[in-house]
Amino acid sequence: ILIVEDDPTSRLLLTKLVQLLGHEVIIADDGKKAFDLFVREKPDVILSDWMMPEMDGVDFCRRVREASSSKYTYFVLVTALTERSHAATGIEAGADDYLPKPIDREQLRMRLVVAQRVTSLYAKLHEQQDALTSLNQKLLDQSRTDPLTSLGNRLRLREDIERLPGSVARYGYVYAVMLCDVDHFKKYNDSAGHLAGDEVLRKVSGTLASHCRSG
Repeated sequence: ILIVEDDPTSRLLLTKLVQLLGHEVIIADDGKKAFDLFVREKPDVILSDWMMPEMDGVDFCRRVREASSSKYTYFVLVTALTERSHAATGIEAGADDYLPKPIDREQLRMRLVVAQRVTSLYAKLHEQQDALTSLNQKLLDQSRTDPLTSLGNRLRLREDIERLPGSVARYGYVYAVMLCDVDHFKKYNDSAGHLAGDEVLRKVSGTLASHCRSG
């Protein structure tokens, strides 16, 4: 948990409370230092004071939300009781919640319980998104790959050929098309059987693939 507080006494009090609740703490005394810590450490939760030098809590929150990251950080603005009317401004800037001063241990504990639930949910959603992206890529590759030889299929051939004129026009490349036939394959296939013929095709394809450059 990243604690951002410019007042030493308030910072010490909040740090001790968070540690007593069983969390690890990193601290900063202004918004600029806090943002550097956020980028480097990627904390699960930020507890940030509203009024600070260099960069206030609202601007800090906006920068956190603008920073691209696969991990979601739960942001709580810590504000004095007289500033409750500004809570909506903080929420609009991207804060998830606010915590009034003086800090109440039970109020803090409840915020951190909610923060843990939300960050865990975001982590699961991110894992599912990664798995879905990987599956989509696998399906895309399979749709362009011949299952017997593991070479590109007719769809892959068509896509490659459609890209070639662009490479020729842009880079001045030349290209050739080669058609290969396996000598006496039909005779072998008829005498040894289709399974043996399939194995021949796999071996020939693997040999060709292993001797070709990726381009």
